[in-house]
Amino acid sequence: PVPIGFSTREIILNSGRMESAREREEVRNWVKRCTSTSIEGGLYRAEARRLDREFGGPLFTRYVLTGERMPDEQVAEMNFVWPNFWFYSNYYHRYFRPVDLNFHRTLERAIAKTLYPILDTGFYAAEGGVYAKRYTDLCNILSRVDREQLSLVRRQLEPSHDELKNGEFLSAWEYSLDQEGKWTGIIRWWPGPKWFHDQKERMNRKGAARDDAGPVDAFMPVFLPEQEQKQMLGTV
Repeated sequence: PVPIGFSTREIILNSGRMESAREREEVRNWVKRCTSTSIEGGLYRAEARRLDREFGGPLFTRYVLTGERMPDEQVAEMNFVWPNFWFYSNYYHRYFRPVDLNFHRTLERAIAKTLYPILDTGFYAAEGGVYAKRYTDLCNILSRVDREQLSLVRRQLEPSHDELKNGEFLSAWEYSLDQEGKWTGIIRWWPGPKWFHDQKERMNRKGAARDDAGPVDAFMPVFLPEQEQKQMLGTV
């Protein structure tokens, strides 16, 4: 549907956070950022089967927040966003990476919910091997305070790591140390049995999906061809 409507409460609950004035403001700011922040770089256009290396533009072209007026002058009862044309085009041509929505819903911790799609794409980029990322970059994505002491970092992340491991999505992780035993600021993760099982399921559905025009319940957009995606996502 155009536009896409959703409630602020829905976004907060799906992210695993508790509803509050601060979180409601975060949702509003997120919508505004997706409309005003330009994405620059390479974008694969599934319809033309080519890479647009000079791409630039936001995710949403327009938004209306709850209580504001829609184009028809009606007061919006929820938030509405108009995704950019390239998003609709790639979605229509089924160029995206699905995620297990049911698994995401079983996760209780906000960090675990956010880590799940990040690690899923990271393991894919690493071809099922170890995926590494800088802790400071991870904090920017998670909107969390950057802890300096490793003991505090462990306290911050371990509960979510354990939850992902209990779900068999994650098998192991480590906080990389240098030769002197000091933390380098890099975290490494290894995929679990569920991740490999999901890859087989995706491959089994891949052929059928090309002939199926039905709706997709949950997805993560993929903006680059597989090889370039792996090169980009495989770096720390």
